[in-house]
Amino acid sequence: MRNWILILSWLVYSPLNASALADHNAKDRTTIKGSFTVGNYKSVKLWSTLGKVMEIVDSAKVVNNQFEFKARFFKQGMYLVGVTENNHVPIILDNEKVVELQFNNVKLENNLKYLQSAQNIAWTTYMPKEIKINNAIRGAHKKEGNDSTIIKTKELELVKLRDSIANANPQSYLYKLMKWKSDVLPLRKSTFWSNFDFTDTSITRCTILNDRIQRYMRKFSKGENSGYIQCIEDVLTKAQANDVVYEFAVYQMLNGFFESGMDNMCAYLIDQHLNGESCGEDDIHKLLTKTASSIQQLTVGHQPPNFTALTQKNESFDMRKHAAKQKYTIIMFWSSWCEHCKAAAPEIKAFHEKYNSQKVSLVGYSLDNVKDNWDKALTERGFNFINIYGGKQWESPVSKLYKVNKTPMFFVIDTSGTLQLKAKSIQEVETFLKGKI
Repeated sequence: MRNWILILSWLVYSPLNASALADHNAKDRTTIKGSFTVGNYKSVKLWSTLGKVMEIVDSAKVVNNQFEFKARFFKQGMYLVGVTENNHVPIILDNEKVVELQFNNVKLENNLKYLQSAQNIAWTTYMPKEIKINNAIRGAHKKEGNDSTIIKTKELELVKLRDSIANANPQSYLYKLMKWKSDVLPLRKSTFWSNFDFTDTSITRCTILNDRIQRYMRKFSKGENSGYIQCIEDVLTKAQANDVVYEFAVYQMLNGFFESGMDNMCAYLIDQHLNGESCGEDDIHKLLTKTASSIQQLTVGHQPPNFTALTQKNESFDMRKHAAKQKYTIIMFWSSWCEHCKAAAPEIKAFHEKYNSQKVSLVGYSLDNVKDNWDKALTERGFNFINIYGGKQWESPVSKLYKVNKTPMFFVIDTSGTLQLKAKSIQEVETFLKGKI
């Protein structure tokens, strides 16, 4: 027995075997390179994706308008390459040796060309067609309703388009993307997931599962809590086939319900489906538990995160300390460029004037990234209540902390620092305050 162990050890650790392993790894490596025909960039970044979450995995210098990422092994999936978090393009990385792209516009996604990579060339050809068909479907929904023959024709056209792309790219990640996207028509609960492989962890490296879950919810929940719960259980029963995909599905639904203002469904997911210990890949579990914790903080009955900042008068502001001195503090997220905010401005100003003397404090947090526009809006709209300049649009620190994805948005906090209401309008806030002030 010992001799066999020694032989096996030699096979595993011998230089010959190490060389063979190195050769195998070399076969799986991909070089990413490209060029700019416009702009003056110093570096390019490569992000991996976990659903919609981006993480930098590499960077390359731009020399003579050209760049190249060193060859390396990548997990199969969708990545992003670009110059900033807001200026990038999707890129499929699979088993192709070279992926080469050319940027022909300062907005990188405009007039993008892939010079090498059959999958990426096919993907960039496919996407405009999908957008055009989906726009036609949405237009028919508005004009003719769900039973429109145009909708049925266009849905079938989309299925055929995806099948043609998949069949032209067998045994590839693009093939998987097309199959995951495709509907089994007519749409039925029993067959909705029949073309989906919940055991394949590469589904976590694109946004398709999130899109499919949203469609499943819209189609089969009937807009009722019991319907949403049943849909949650349907999805997670199938996702149990793989621990990684299971936690990823929980994460996607948690974010989706939160963005839709459905805190009760978030609570259900956290209570029923958030495991205390990691059962899947550690990065997904960490993302899930961190997201669940931050979402729980932002639900009614919990204390949202504290923040400090400087006001328009250059005075220090501490949210928790400020709230302790008021009956209610309303944190309003807004911007000068938001048309809804502009339309609501007179009512917001009137609200402040009516309630300010009653220990109800309105605190504005602007997502503006041009300070002059913010200053001008404060003057024109008569916003003389406490206001804070975020400076980075949706990436403004406090708006990210509070997971704001629409404006205006109002968070009503009581004197103990506990969230009492999340609202989309100042009228909702005033309705809440009636009988309490």
